[in-house]
Amino acid sequence: MKMKPVMSGVFCAAVMIAAQAAGAAAGGSVFEELRRQAPLAEEGAGFAVPAPQPVLAGRYTMESFEGCGIIHQSFMPKPDRDGAIELLKPCLKSLSYAYGVTFKPAAADIYGTLAIKITIGDSDKAYSMLKEALEERGGLFLGYPVKVRRLGPCVSPGPGASAQELSDWIDCLPFPENLPAQKAVSADVPSPRPFPDMPDLTAAPISNLARVSEGIFRGEQIRTMEQYRFLREELGVDTVLNLEYFHNEDQELCRKNSLRCAELPLMLFVGKDLSFDWQTFRKAFMFVLAERAEGKKVYFHCLHGSDRTGALAAALMIRDRACGRAYDKAALEEEVDATLERHGFHGRYVFLRRSIAGWVENFDKNQWICK
Repeated sequence: MKMKPVMSGVFCAAVMIAAQAAGAAAGGSVFEELRRQAPLAEEGAGFAVPAPQPVLAGRYTMESFEGCGIIHQSFMPKPDRDGAIELLKPCLKSLSYAYGVTFKPAAADIYGTLAIKITIGDSDKAYSMLKEALEERGGLFLGYPVKVRRLGPCVSPGPGASAQELSDWIDCLPFPENLPAQKAVSADVPSPRPFPDMPDLTAAPISNLARVSEGIFRGEQIRTMEQYRFLREELGVDTVLNLEYFHNEDQELCRKNSLRCAELPLMLFVGKDLSFDWQTFRKAFMFVLAERAEGKKVYFHCLHGSDRTGALAAALMIRDRACGRAYDKAALEEEVDATLERHGFHGRYVFLRRSIAGWVENFDKNQWICK
């Protein structure tokens, strides 16, 4: 298990506490104080990585993408397979951003030979580009044979789906940047109040439990039969999405309670952590929306249900209240801010809090939320 940087955590916690105190003294929110101390970059719009590009038109070679020059390298000695996979990841992430589909590497075995498997989404152009690059190199990347697995059209798996079937469904989903935005409605249409009849969930066997919007719930990590049963029998949940990095979902308890359990692990370190995987975060966002569109109720969680869960819940809240309709920016900021506080968002994750603030402050630059 990797150790978290303690000193950066102390520093960032101090910054956040100071921001909260200053905001309270001025009668403003944490959003306002963070904006005053370090205004959000106009083009960054709150993200820690460049925004994905539109799906590419025309013909491109693999080595023309950032990080993909590695496929030309000759290593003496040859890296081990895990090392080769790590070396390929930056390149495959660039391809994911460019083509709007998954490029996921994994260890594989081809007739007893150590190999690499690359799973890609349903894209003719991406598949052709990758196959051409392999053919030019005798089917090898970094000295290892590569097997390409292309996913077919996205079809939501039915009840009793395996973890692999759910993983394939997630990988097949497009990124929100490559979908059309919601159509705007008349400016005189008020923002909806999606749950005026919010049920009392304080007696539930799950901590930090709340309803985000119709059919979508959030909370802490679940571990016991009682918790899984409550989700299924009391809330009618169909799908559980685990954002926690170090703890897997209990697939046996999922099966016994007829729940579909998927995992999109997100690593979260203290400080402005450029390693935070925004690509996986957007996949989680799309997965929840896709499940809801299929008529399924979803419960998502991380460890405490506060930070990664809080960020995903904030994006879904903003979508429900602001996309395609008139909204009050100040009121929305206040509501999102209050929700983060209520569920224990930790002040040490300043970079994540600032990104969430940016989704509202720079809403016109964050239209991925509305797609």
